[in-house]
Amino acid sequence: MMPPETLRRLFQTADDACLNAFANRHATLLALLDETWTRFQAEWHTQAPAPVTEYAADISPDQLSHHPIDEAETLRFFEHFERERLHNDSPFRNR
Repeated sequence: MMPPETLRRLFQTADDACLNAFANRHATLLALLDETWTRFQAEWHTQAPAPVTEYAADISPDQLSHHPIDEAETLRFFEHFERERLHNDSPFRNR
């Protein structure tokens, strides 16, 4: 079972009696959390770190430029995001 000290770090505003009651009521959940954390740590330490690649390494800041967008491009931008907003606001609505 997870020790009260660990719970105290998670729930800093709780007192000892509250933490003990929580740990007793949710002992199975806390045991599973502790077990999965132990497994994760074992796997984590055996995995090789992913290689770090520099983002856009082949582009120089001197190559970048800014051009104001025209009215047609602005309208396409707003139309696209309006369609996305309608889609995301009502995912289950029939169209």
